[in-house]
Amino acid sequence: MAIYSIFCHALHLLPYNVQPIFRAFVNSTGGRNGTYDDLVKHIEGKSCEAVAGDVTVRANRAQYVDFTSAYLSSEVYMLVRASHEWNQTLWTFLKPFTPRLWIALVGVCIYIGLAVAILEYRVSNPKFLAPITQRAVMVIWFPISTFFFHEGTYMF
Repeated sequence: MAIYSIFCHALHLLPYNVQPIFRAFVNSTGGRNGTYDDLVKHIEGKSCEAVAGDVTVRANRAQYVDFTSAYLSSEVYMLVRASHEWNQTLWTFLKPFTPRLWIALVGVCIYIGLAVAILEYRVSNPKFLAPITQRAVMVIWFPISTFFFHEGTYMF
């Protein structure tokens, strides 16, 4: 009954007068008068204008009518069959980002690494006096490692 109360209260707040007529979807013996699909088809057939109740949103029902979100719940779920077309490979991790974004990420990592390298070189850090190839690896590896290894750092 709570659904009807909320529905009637919402109608009462409208700037125009709407008089709903509620009819139960039952047959002469008091049982259901069909399935939920049959109930939704009554809207398509124009024998009723709306359904207030617990009708699940499904793809085949959405072909007949438009659904609204529930007033008391903000979650809307849809069950669909899973497709196995997606081929997982070693390079699957690249798919979430566009090539342009990957280039930007690599560029930012190198930029941060170079900034740290310049600062370390200015203070003559003994760990940074390695051969140039090892320094280049450190420049690239430092920004990447800060994402995964938080040694002694705490986020507040």
